Amino acid sequence: MSTVSTLEVRLNALLVGYLTHYPDEKTIFVVDEGYVEQGAQRPILSLSLARPNDEETTRALLLDDRHKFSSVKAPPFFSNLLPEGGLRKSIAQRLKIHEDREFLLLSALGEDLPGAVILRLLSHWAT
Repeated sequence: MSTVSTLEVRLNALLVGYLTHYPDEKTIFVVDEGYVEQGAQRPILSLSLARPNDEETTRALLLDDRHKFSSVKAPPFFSNLLPEGGLRKSIAQRLKIHEDREFLLLSALGEDLPGAVILRLLSHWAT
C-alpha cells in the first residue's frame, strides 16, 4: 500500500500553499490562490518565486510549475531549508529514513525550519 501526504506551507499564520508527496517519490508544491491574490502586499516566501516591485513577473513565477516539483528530493526552495552534512545524517538516522527522503525530513522538522516557514501535515492517505 502506498501513501500520499500533504504538508500545509505557511509563512507564520499565512497559508502559502501545499507540498504533496506521491508514492512515485514526486513532490509537488502548489501555491494557494489566496496567497497569489494578495498582490504586491503578500510576504515573500522565496526570491525564486518573487520579483519585488514587479507584480506581473511575481504572479507568473508563482503560477509557473517548472520549479515546484521534484523526485525523491524536495523542490529547491524546500530542500534548502533542511540541515546539511552530519546534522542531516543524524536526524535521518534518528527518524530511520534515508537522508535523501527530503519530504519526510521536512514533515518531521516542519515546525523548526529557518525563518517564518512552517510546514504542517495536512493529510496522509493510502492509495
